[in-house]
Amino acid sequence: MLRDEVTAVVRAAGDVVRGTEAEGVVQAMARRVEEPMRVAIVGRVKAGKSTLLNALIGERVAPTNFSECTRIVTWYVDGTSQVDAELTDGSSAQVNAIRRGNALDIDLAGRAAADISRLIVARPSSVLRRMTLIDTPGLGSMTDWLGERTFGQFTDIEATPADAVIYLLRNVHQDDLGFLEAFHGNEADPTNSIGVLSRADEVGGAQDRFMREAVAAAKRLAGDGRLRELLHDVVPVAGLLAETGASLTESEFRRLSIVARLSEADLDTMCATVDRFVERFPQLDLDADERRELLDRFGLFGIRVAAAAIAKRAAPDSAALHRRLIDASRLEHLVDLIDRVFVSRAEVLKSRSALLLARSLMARSGEAPRMVERCDALLEAPEFTELDLLTAVRQYEARGQLGHVADLNLYRLLGGEGTSASARLDLAPDAGGGEVRAAAEGTLRAVRRSRHDPRTRGAMRQILDGAARACEMIVNTS
Repeated sequence: MLRDEVTAVVRAAGDVVRGTEAEGVVQAMARRVEEPMRVAIVGRVKAGKSTLLNALIGERVAPTNFSECTRIVTWYVDGTSQVDAELTDGSSAQVNAIRRGNALDIDLAGRAAADISRLIVARPSSVLRRMTLIDTPGLGSMTDWLGERTFGQFTDIEATPADAVIYLLRNVHQDDLGFLEAFHGNEADPTNSIGVLSRADEVGGAQDRFMREAVAAAKRLAGDGRLRELLHDVVPVAGLLAETGASLTESEFRRLSIVARLSEADLDTMCATVDRFVERFPQLDLDADERRELLDRFGLFGIRVAAAAIAKRAAPDSAALHRRLIDASRLEHLVDLIDRVFVSRAEVLKSRSALLLARSLMARSGEAPRMVERCDALLEAPEFTELDLLTAVRQYEARGQLGHVADLNLYRLLGGEGTSASARLDLAPDAGGGEVRAAAEGTLRAVRRSRHDPRTRGAMRQILDGAARACEMIVNTS
């Protein structure tokens, strides 16, 4: 199996570097293959990274205000609740973390962000059992070293802790392109990167049409030639709505129920501006502090969505409102994409990270040319070759050159939408073996016809060969 071969390479690399500074790096690499895959959440300042992380985990564990903790790379892992700080001098210390209301307050005990290389927050979580999430300081920070810390850690092949990236953006900025290109080693590779149009509720204003406009904006970004070769897809998420929906409390539901007593016209008036929400309709049994707390947690748009749902009896209790807010945020669209693109390929992505690091260390040592050759040979395995072919398909798509093979949906066939047979063939997840086999045989014939078409040239032949192998594998196993 691929994992066993990669483990053997890592073990051999450990023998080569034993007694050197690189020994610890290889030991960490060996642990990495066994642990959940690592997904970094990256973006510019105030893009909503921590808010999205909280929504994915389902509780407020990451600070979203501009506190000292937001200036530190922070890992969120599955485990018994505790927080550890790894310091820049090589030592480590456990730090206090106290739950205040519905947020986690981490006490750094006077330590400066510059003195901490990373925080490790352990929480028992089904999400974190599948993947470790890494929150990062924003790129383009007013404090230069913050953005440099993120850029440096996640674009150096020997330093990056991430197997994949969720990248938050609002438009195509040069900083965004620069990071993604560097993360991929200056080679286009969309197979381990997902784009998120963050704060999607702000795209169309606080109106019901916001998500339609956000979806259209995300499609425009995904179709941008500069991003298409760097990101698998771009999806819109209303992060604040998702975070609040995931961590909704009964007291918040009661307060929103008070707001829901207003008529639809009065609700529109009250939610027009922050000042109006705080000051208007004094007859409501909500003081200024309670109103500000609702604003902090929901924003004007979230308050309007929640109150309207309660008023229309679409959310008669907090559980129903939780579901309503999550649906409106489109968080589950992102979660589904993460499962299909990242989690289904977790072993392949982790193995590639380990092999690239092992190769880099062996090449730098100059003492293990056979080890370099061994890494190169493994990187030609079908699992990795398919990732390269997915990248090539994306390049053809970006240039509008798919032509006569466009109807084959090669990106899907090569596992771009998930590695199961049903995902590759665009069938229902519960499709029977006979249906799967018939679809695979029909698709295989179409792929072979295109492969022998005189219009098929260059790299497209290799892509079609890969698609044929995928179909053959399904036929042989169904």
